[in-house]
Amino acid sequence: MSDYLLRSQAPLTAEEWQALDQAVVQVARRTLVARRFLTIFGPLGAGVQHLNADRYLATQAARISAFGAEGEDILFPESRRCVPLPILYRDFRLSWRDLETSRRLGMPLDTTAAAIAATHVATLEDRTILNGNDEQQQVGFLNFADRLRVPLGHWDQPGGPFAAILSAVTELVGHSMREPFTVVVPPPLFVRLNRVFDNTGVLEIDQVRRLVGGEVYMSPTLPPGVAVVVAPGTENMDLAVAQDIVTAFLETEAMEHNLRVLEIASLRIKRPGAVCTLGQV
Repeated sequence: MSDYLLRSQAPLTAEEWQALDQAVVQVARRTLVARRFLTIFGPLGAGVQHLNADRYLATQAARISAFGAEGEDILFPESRRCVPLPILYRDFRLSWRDLETSRRLGMPLDTTAAAIAATHVATLEDRTILNGNDEQQQVGFLNFADRLRVPLGHWDQPGGPFAAILSAVTELVGHSMREPFTVVVPPPLFVRLNRVFDNTGVLEIDQVRRLVGGEVYMSPTLPPGVAVVVAPGTENMDLAVAQDIVTAFLETEAMEHNLRVLEIASLRIKRPGAVCTLGQV
């Protein structure tokens, strides 16, 4: 493990570090939504603070010719910007008395604080990917300048969610995007997807999955009345990871041990028209 995590300076055994790591990773895997459909680019190393994000025009097309010599038509980035890779983190504390109790009695180390910290970091990752963060120059689905937009539609009515998502898919396909598409909705809209579709005996969410050729996810980090449909292929977007989620030692203060769950990551959207929002003004 890298020296900048200061693990060698922590008063923890290898077994105790392993318990913390298992708790953090397990909670992160359960909590994270966007990583279930995004391609990971990296890990690049914690020292990487910025990364190029290229923008490719979606209208560029292949050519057909008998000889392939009818002029140049080379695919290249239309623009490039420098993306900061911010640190997402949450600090927590281990009590020296809890450590002593665990060691003296042979009890497992209580990893609750580490698990909760991991939940906070994972939730922040999804919030940043989905909503963006203008202050930290982070582009997310909801603040992506080239995103497509369609009305939310009538989700209270049977068939309303399917019709709205069909509109989003139509927009994406019209901008040269291809399935599979991914749908992300907040909890109130997810509930409305779990109804029988017309008189088919099939849940509406299953019909939506067939439509998009991908999965439907629920994320509480989205605003209540906004949904997102994206084309998540690596040619359209990825998640650049400098440091994957990990636990570091900070210091011992008044005999208590302070630690930090952290990660370093940033979303890169490469092609205009790869994101369509529903219900966003």
